[in-house]
Amino acid sequence: MKFISFFLTSTALFLPFAHAQIDLHAHLNMKPGMGWLIKGTFAEEPLAKDWSSSHSTKASSKSFTDAKGPLAQIVVISLYGHPVLSVTQVKKASMFDSKSVVDEALDLEYAEIMNWINANPERMGLARNATEAATLLAAHKTAFILSLEGAYGSLETESGFKKWIDERGVAIVTPFHLTEDHFSGVALEGGFHALNSPFEFFASALMSNLMCLKTCCKGTVGVKPDGTELIEKLITRNVWIDVAHQNELDLRSVLPTLADANLPLLVTHTQLRKFFTAERGLGDAEMDYIYKHDGIVGLIPTEFMIDQWPDPRCKSGMDTFRETVRFASKALGPQRVTLGSDINAPLNGLSPSCAPSLNPDPFTADIAKSGFYTYSQWSELAHYVAPEPLKFDEWNQKTVGHFLELWKRVRP
Repeated sequence: MKFISFFLTSTALFLPFAHAQIDLHAHLNMKPGMGWLIKGTFAEEPLAKDWSSSHSTKASSKSFTDAKGPLAQIVVISLYGHPVLSVTQVKKASMFDSKSVVDEALDLEYAEIMNWINANPERMGLARNATEAATLLAAHKTAFILSLEGAYGSLETESGFKKWIDERGVAIVTPFHLTEDHFSGVALEGGFHALNSPFEFFASALMSNLMCLKTCCKGTVGVKPDGTELIEKLITRNVWIDVAHQNELDLRSVLPTLADANLPLLVTHTQLRKFFTAERGLGDAEMDYIYKHDGIVGLIPTEFMIDQWPDPRCKSGMDTFRETVRFASKALGPQRVTLGSDINAPLNGLSPSCAPSLNPDPFTADIAKSGFYTYSQWSELAHYVAPEPLKFDEWNQKTVGHFLELWKRVRP
């Protein structure tokens, strides 16, 4: 216990291994929640073939169990069920009861994930708090943390809270996701993904006299009474609230609530608006909160969330994503910036470097040529984007230590 206490509090952390950065948001088992939209299952080899693969699996159980060592020390496994796409996967729920469809899809994901974790105790374990995570890391194991993306269908009742939070140990919740529900509106993403929230998108466009189409359309619906009650319940149960999908109206009411509770900000999978001109990108409100109250941000390695290129002559996802990590690290501090893969979500990866032959690091030579498209490349990706002048191991130690310190504030 003395070692664990030192691990959590020391500013000069020693990690038993340094493989890859934290992953703040990974959908390791996406098929039950997305149905036909995702090709491949949790038990199969990943099907993605190149960086443009968007609907094929990029990670599975085999990504970890076939690896020589842990792909990351801390992985947040996000469970998600789509109220329509999940219908083809569930057996008990009625297609006319979307909440039950979501909950059953989440049950399927959870059962398969936990059976896998429990079958590999020598390599991994579930962490419900920072102390349990530190214990797993000290034993050279991957610490998995459970998360729910969206509260719809899962955290509707007190029995839902008992099931997912108290009994199953969900530690992180992204309460608002892709579409408006009875809890809140959501951040608009723009482009094709505006179809996720068409009414908000068109309302935003009309209210701005179509001007937002040239800049950044923003959600017109904020937190509703049910959403306010949801946030309060999550805080009471020491659940870390992920604001990755919250729009600016949501943040105006949620951020003061978090500040009153002295909680650090968590944004598990995002991109800076400097590189992605959409409300879904990390804005000034979130960055200002981190300056004042601390927090941690996971940047998402997908070209879908890049529309501003530092070098217009070279639209390389790998090189631009490295710039986003380095820019964010300078702005917020490297210990507050890590990665959130959103792996297996229907998004593309990162295109190759414009000049892979100039890459001096032999460890990252292959990914510079191929781009990022599969979870087996996670270590190489983290090494490739590590913010200068830090060496990768130093960045890794800082972010792991900072994450655990922040988590202690949320869940003592």
